[in-house]
Amino acid sequence: MVYRCRAQTDDGTLCKRRVNGPDIRCFQHPGRPAGRVPAPRKRPAKRVQTPRPVPSQRATPRAAAQYQRRPQPLTQAARERRRAEEAAQLCLDVLENGGTALIAERASAYVADETWKTLVRRHRRTGCDDLAELARNILNGADRLHEAVGRAAGRVFGWLGRPPIERVFAQELARRIPLPVDAQLSAAARGLQIAGIYVCMVGSSDLADCACLQDLLRSEGTERLRLLIHGGMQDWQELPRRMRDFATGS
Repeated sequence: MVYRCRAQTDDGTLCKRRVNGPDIRCFQHPGRPAGRVPAPRKRPAKRVQTPRPVPSQRATPRAAAQYQRRPQPLTQAARERRRAEEAAQLCLDVLENGGTALIAERASAYVADETWKTLVRRHRRTGCDDLAELARNILNGADRLHEAVGRAAGRVFGWLGRPPIERVFAQELARRIPLPVDAQLSAAARGLQIAGIYVCMVGSSDLADCACLQDLLRSEGTERLRLLIHGGMQDWQELPRRMRDFATGS
């Protein structure tokens, strides 16, 4: 027969070291009394679910319909996700058959080729969050930009500090589009959003998660999104006219 120490340890368990007799403790627990074996914890009784009554074959159609499960309404997040997926499919349909190449060609007409390539190379794996944020600040009239409307577009972006590639792109685009300054800023913001959609398409990210696409869909709707994508493949000078934020005309 094997005897155990059975002294209660500091963590509340019983010592399991072998000893020579029933009332003997091991070398680590001399003089300690035998511990109590904790009573097993009782589990709560399972709640018996009453089976749901099934309508009989003789029940009327109205009574039977009461037992049918009603579909749960979609949450706000689910509705927005479905809308973004539909917009992503719209972009794919519009830009099929070489549409992305047309956007790249049109962008090169307004910004330096090296600027465009650097912009795409830096964002095709990380997504367009930085592009969307800068475009959002321009369109929302961030303090420095709002105070600078009517000034040279180059000075506006220069006030934001040493520009990274996103601001270089927006600055070059604003300078080369022959529009009033506030419309130049608007065109620069829309050009940033088109660039963001482009890099999300040519990259490995899900287009439904594109921040630029979500911003456009939230503020402009599906039809204006379609117009903007078509404008990205045509003349970027017309981008402000396609949106609500063209303040100097239409």
